[in-house]
Amino acid sequence: MASWIFQGNSKLFDIDNYLNDNKIIWWAINQKQFIKKMKVGDDAYLWRSISKSHIDGGIIGHGIIIGEPQIYTSDDLQRYFFEKKRSEAKLRIQIAIDSFQIEPPKVSRQILKADSLLKDLSILSFANATNFELTKYQSKRIYDLYFGSESAFELTGDEDAIEFPEGKIAYAVHRKRERNSKLIKEAKSQEYKKNGKLICKVCGFDFSKAYGKIGDGYIEAHHSIPVSELNEDSLTRIEDVILVCSNCHRMLHRRRPWLTINELTDLLKR
Repeated sequence: MASWIFQGNSKLFDIDNYLNDNKIIWWAINQKQFIKKMKVGDDAYLWRSISKSHIDGGIIGHGIIIGEPQIYTSDDLQRYFFEKKRSEAKLRIQIAIDSFQIEPPKVSRQILKADSLLKDLSILSFANATNFELTKYQSKRIYDLYFGSESAFELTGDEDAIEFPEGKIAYAVHRKRERNSKLIKEAKSQEYKKNGKLICKVCGFDFSKAYGKIGDGYIEAHHSIPVSELNEDSLTRIEDVILVCSNCHRMLHRRRPWLTINELTDLLKR
């Protein structure tokens, strides 16, 4: 699974209102070398450039790629361009937005320039491009800065990038749910208050007991509602969150449709 930065020039395009008005967006692919590399399920960070209205550039949104690159334009898209000719039909990619912060940028240009792992980002040196590929380490660091240092969902491997049988929107909604960090933290807090520890609901593994201090407070979160029941307006309750170890989490995601907690527990007992 790859990660990308998609830059919007706020002097040419009304990116603020575009994100405010749309859950699903289209973004131009101007760097042709990336066409075959962009896949459904990839992370897409949205960058707004510096302008008179915005004194600092940076990452203002995040989404998931949900469609293959294709030639696209529409009347709806045209109204966000300050120069209509720039909205002409061209190669674009479809992205489902799961979060954005218009002002200030969620991760500003100045923060990135001061970060030892990110100060060499291509977009900081070659700002005229539209599409930027992130390395594995850059992606992880930006993820931590954008979503918070404690990731809400530990990725279960490349198989998660496969399009869901239930559809691309369901995949995007799933990723959004898994990254609801406030909900995950609350689920962990309630579990700890209730039992005094965080253990896997399938196998009983305790990271703190096994690894000592470094394992304190660590466990992963799995959502019990089947993906087939997701839609764009799906909400997740704390009761839907199941705390599990890394191994059991991977096994729950091992097949489509995913195993239930009870099914995996029965397999483990056998």
